[in-house]
Amino acid sequence: MIQLSRTGRGRAWALGLALLGAGCGEDKQVLVWDFPIEESQVKNGPESDGSTNSPGRGQGRIEFDPATNAFLVRIRFEGLVGDLSQLHVHGPARADTSTPRHVIEFLGPPEVPESLAATQGLFETRVPLSATQQADQPPLPPEAVLGLLQGGHSYLNVHTTVFGMGEIRGNLGHPVPGPSLLREAQAP
Repeated sequence: MIQLSRTGRGRAWALGLALLGAGCGEDKQVLVWDFPIEESQVKNGPESDGSTNSPGRGQGRIEFDPATNAFLVRIRFEGLVGDLSQLHVHGPARADTSTPRHVIEFLGPPEVPESLAATQGLFETRVPLSATQQADQPPLPPEAVLGLLQGGHSYLNVHTTVFGMGEIRGNLGHPVPGPSLLREAQAP
């Protein structure tokens, strides 16, 4: 079981207080991760330096809305060598390492929708905060999922048909409180 350290609990408590205080006005605050997605961040590729030498790139934004207890996600990608085959967040891992541990599943396995099985595209979704189940790992309870993301040691991995271990990736870093840019865009 993953536990937050005193520092991690303190950071989570401070961010929670900031979000509660910020939520008193009209513009409710969310936790925001804005990050580039690049080949240079891949650490387990086939090249001697761990890269893939892919021309692929992208931009990611993940928001956690405590009012709905859900993540709002927007991932743009382009220039991939292979078609998108899986998309998920891994952690914990420093920016210079990788881990097989999944934190949040977005796409695949088993299949990616045909419209996203491409070398470029836009993926948007809403994912409720829930426990993560992974066959070869112990379950992660929801509070551990959020704690890992807040700890700044998670990354989005973009897997493709050519690079099954990941073609490009984006290190999430620490979130910052801010207004939601995705809430209105993803409203039903």
